[in-house]
Amino acid sequence: MTDVDLRALEREARSSGDDLTAWVRYVRALDRQGEEPPDELLETAARIRESLRSPVGRDRIADTRIAVGDEVSVDEQQTPFITGKWRGIVVRIVTQLDEHGQRYSTYRVRPILPDDDDLDAAPIAWRVRPTLEQFASGLQLAREDRIELIARGRDAP
Repeated sequence: MTDVDLRALEREARSSGDDLTAWVRYVRALDRQGEEPPDELLETAARIRESLRSPVGRDRIADTRIAVGDEVSVDEQQTPFITGKWRGIVVRIVTQLDEHGQRYSTYRVRPILPDDDDLDAAPIAWRVRPTLEQFASGLQLAREDRIELIARGRDAP
């Protein structure tokens, strides 16, 4: 990879905001070249590297920056409540240890219901309809579920 290509990945990562895909490509390119990022990007690059090192982090790199109150896109993999991708607000993050002592996070996410005034919004395709209590406290996602940041939340729900 040329220096020009590496700088192009750096510019893409800087302009990507919360798009971790660009950051992962940039950090992996740095590692292949044996280079370090500029000082102002060291902290972010270190966090991405740490996530890539952990077995859980490699599979769930998008999770590294999600916080309570953030709007996320969810794709449930095992026993989904909702069929297909859906949007929601993170209401709780639970950190647990797996059988090997590795930390991982699971999430409680409250689905965002389509606006009745928006005629183009598709209704939620419930596979298993939660109770009102489950819905209010957020749906508990499994470790295998995919979750991606859409927008930063201002306050916790």
